[in-house]
Amino acid sequence: LERGRAQATIWGASRLGAALTPFIVLPIQQKYSWHVSFYTLGFVGLVWVLFFIFARARVHASSIRLGWKPIYWKIGMLLRRD
Repeated sequence: LERGRAQATIWGASRLGAALTPFIVLPIQQKYSWHVSFYTLGFVGLVWVLFFIFARARVHASSIRLGWKPIYWKIGMLLRRD
């Protein structure tokens, strides 16, 4: 159930992002230029990465006990709601 919910969330979020992107990017490109939309989305991507770096640092102590498991398995175990 949890794996299915995670897959559905990722699939749905990727489709939602693809559907909303033109409504965000095109007005920026029309008002300014494609450079501004490029740098804006790049900045949002960097903020996203920093969020996950700090989120991972916060739960690092609990991920040590998982040892050799792949990173996606570790993240899945950390997100469990037991």
